[in-house]
Formats: sequence, structure tokens, C-alpha cells
Amino acid sequence: MIETLDRTGALAIAPELGEVFAAAFGAPGYDEEPDAEHFATDQLPTHADREDFRLVAARADGRLVGFAYGFTGRLGQWWPDRVAAVVSAELADEWIGGHFEVVELAVLPDVQRQGLGAELMTALLAGLPHRKALLTTYVDDRPAPRLYRRLGWQVLVPDLGWGSALYGLDRGVPDTRSPGRVGPMTSERIYVGSYTSQAGGGDGIAFGPLDAIETVATIADPSFLVRSADGRFLYSTDEEDSGRIAAFAIQPDGGLELLNQQPTGGVHPCHVNIDPSGRFVLSANYTSGSVAVHPINDDGSLGETAYFVQRSGTGPNAERQEGPHAHQVAFDPAGEYVFDIDLGSDTVYSSTLTEDGQLKEVGQLRIHPGAGPRHLAFHPTAGAAYVINELDSTLTVCSYAGGKLQTVQTASTRPADSPGENFPAELLISADGRFLYGSNRGDNTIAVFATAADGLSVELVQTIGSGGDWPRHLAFSNDGRTLYAANERSDQIATFSIADDGKLTATGEPVSWPKPVCILPV
Repeated sequence: MIETLDRTGALAIAPELGEVFAAAFGAPGYDEEPDAEHFATDQLPTHADREDFRLVAARADGRLVGFAYGFTGRLGQWWPDRVAAVVSAELADEWIGGHFEVVELAVLPDVQRQGLGAELMTALLAGLPHRKALLTTYVDDRPAPRLYRRLGWQVLVPDLGWGSALYGLDRGVPDTRSPGRVGPMTSERIYVGSYTSQAGGGDGIAFGPLDAIETVATIADPSFLVRSADGRFLYSTDEEDSGRIAAFAIQPDGGLELLNQQPTGGVHPCHVNIDPSGRFVLSANYTSGSVAVHPINDDGSLGETAYFVQRSGTGPNAERQEGPHAHQVAFDPAGEYVFDIDLGSDTVYSSTLTEDGQLKEVGQLRIHPGAGPRHLAFHPTAGAAYVINELDSTLTVCSYAGGKLQTVQTASTRPADSPGENFPAELLISADGRFLYGSNRGDNTIAVFATAADGLSVELVQTIGSGGDWPRHLAFSNDGRTLYAANERSDQIATFSIADDGKLTATGEPVSWPKPVCILPV
């Protein structure tokens, strides 16, 4: 149970909070020597007097197991002044002052990696009027920075100079503009990957605000893009017969400098991902049905293949399942297990990733025959995961624990009796886990599902036109209030506002861009 406390309520349990604070930050792997008494009698009372102070506390069987707190940050306070002194004037003007300052998130070691941190952060920010939120965290790869990035926080400054990184969250504001506007809803900058080998295709990777994107890197068929956690590097597929992945250094203006390319050992790599430690890039070769692991060098370039696995198997769809077809590589919320999804054999493979980049299989989920699993998404806090299936327009709901998936529900991605062929593609889940968004190619719609409180069942609550033809990819804006749809065949990128009930409303006219197949907001 999570409760929200004001100053009086927080100070009443200050000794308990101090004990949790000391246990959480005194655990192995932390470099601190936390003082429970100092926290309870000095730090907390000082912060509790700040404007808009709030604390959320979690209990299990009466025991306090975690908490988070913050308040409105203002220039003139020690922390905002210290940060403002070392960041650019532009960043300080945009982010510092009037923001919500997240000061502490502490969870007892024995209940960590169970989703409680995400629940506490979501509860802490719920209903706040602040558009911007800030926090500092570790510069190196640890569970806390990974959690914040999963919840939509962006790295504003990778290292402030004293061993802390600055993270920001733009929570957005209600859209008050008229529904008749003709421009895109969002002005944030995005990278766009396009197919270049198709007739009328693009030239490579584009960048900019949606209404002013332009090509910044010429590369063949960059069908999927991913950015490093520190924002310094971008990696893309090169979906050709002789498959490769490319590494780029991101320039201050968003331009891309090619560092190198490495072969994936397979045919038509269609998906690429970075492991949570930031040490490896994993890629899925669709046509040949294999997965490759490449190390990331200190300069962001890619090393030679560290591991390669060739999957096998077939399915009942003779045209599409004549052999294995790897379509995605994904990690669970804790970053402990990696999953490769094989459309050709109706299989989701679960593995651990070793320190030297090897995949060690721990399990398999067999989706129902002929489903054609394509992409996987995990609930951020509940023990649940979801697989969108390309060949029979279904969504498989799974329970999840310890690297093992088990099917508990199968739902359609389209209304009953929908005519014609349809091939679902992308699957997203909202930061709070309440809604899923899947793209339907053929119907040319976006399906919106509401999830149950435990994540283990879903209900189709909306289907809405995707704003074009063949929506291959979907992406959330950084503030989570806008959804992008890349409509491959009609050469259009559409945007949708996301309401509190999860439903979508088209915003403005779609923007034209050749063969868009991946969108990466930054």
C-alpha cells in the first residue's frame, strides 16, 4: 500500500524513514555511508518545510519498505543554485526554478527489483501541477538510472562534475490549442529511419522537429534506431542482404558522425537494442532468423561480434513461417533477462546476458501456432508482459517472473468481424502500465488496450485511424502525451494526443516523409 504524506505525516514516521534510507543506500554496491539519525532529524525536517513538499511511503504487512519525496525547487536554494552554476544558461532557463525536485527514492534491498521503485515514482508525481521535474542520480549504470529512463526521464547532463548525472522529465501541460490546427502537435526533435531501397524511399536517417526534419546521415535501410542512455551515440540497423549495424556519434546540433559498421552475420537485421549496462548492442536478423551481440567500445564504436545464435524452427503459415525470423530483442524492466522474439517459429526465447556478451538460454514461450509473434512489451511494475502477433492479429498477455513467461489471455487487435487482411507491427506500453498501443497494418489503425490493475488482462477500448497507410512503427514523445505513427506506404508521420483515459485524438495533418519506419524522439 502506498500513501501520500504531507510535512506532518512524514515527520511522524521520520525514524522509520531514516532506517529505510540507511538500509537502501548502505547496501552493497553503493559508495555511501548513510546516517539514519541525520536523515530523520536534519535532512528530512529541512526539506519538509519546502514549498509543495510531499512524500509517498509504501508498506507491506505493516512494515515500511520504501519511500520517495520531493518539493518545488527554486533558485536561491542550495541544490538548484549548484546545478545552475555548472549547466548552460539555456538549460538553466528552461529547467531550473519552479520545477518539482525529486530528492530521494529509497527501497529496502529485500524488495528491490520488484517494481516498487516505479510505483513510488509514479505515485510521487501523480497530480502535480509542475510541468518539469528534475533529479540527480549516478553517472554509471545502476538500477536507479535505468528505472528513471524507463519511466521517461531524459539525461540532461551525463556528468555534472561531482559524480552525478542530471535527469529531467517534461510532464507536459494540457493542450489548449484548437482542434483545427494544421501543424504537428509537438516541437520536440526526432530521428526518423526510412527504407532507402524501396521505390520513392528516403536517403537514410533524418533529424529535427517534425515539421522541419532533414537527412543527417546517408545509410542503407536504417529500419530501427536506438540511442545510448547518455545521449552521445546512436545505433541503427542496415536492413540489407548482407546485414550490418552502424554506430554514430551524435553532434551538438543533432547531426550524426559515422563511427563504424559491423556485420551482423545474418540477413536483413530489423531490430537493434542496447543492453541496460550500456556495454553491448544486440540485433535481430529477420530473414535468416538469428541474433548477434556486439560490444560497444569506449568511443561508442562497435567491436566485432561477441556472440551469435542461429534460431531454428517453423510454423504452420507456409508463406511466412518456412523458417526462423527473429524480429526483436528486448529486456525486462529489471534488465536481468533478454528476450528475442521469433515470428517464424512462434517462439519467445529468454536468456541472460553474461559479462562477456554471451546469451545463456533460460526458457522459451511457445505462442499459439501461426500467431507470428513480432514485438514484446513489459508492464513497468506488474509481473506481466505482452506480445503482439503479426500473422493472426492477436495480443498475447503473459504473466512474468524470473525470466519465465506464461500465457494467460489472448485478445484481438481489431474489432470483431473486421474485413480483410491485417498485420500488426509495433507495441508500446504507457509509463504507468495502464494502456497498450498496437499498430495494425492493413486496417491502418492503432489499437488501444486498457490493462487490468494486475496487468494480467486487457480490454480493447479504441481503434483509431493511423493517419496513413501501413503503420510500421509507433513512438511516445518524451513527455508521454503524444504518440507518433510512422506510416510506411503513404510516406506520412502522424501525431496523436493521449488523453488521461489512454485514448488517442489525431492532432493536425500528417507530415510527409519518404518511407518512415522508425521514430526516435530525443
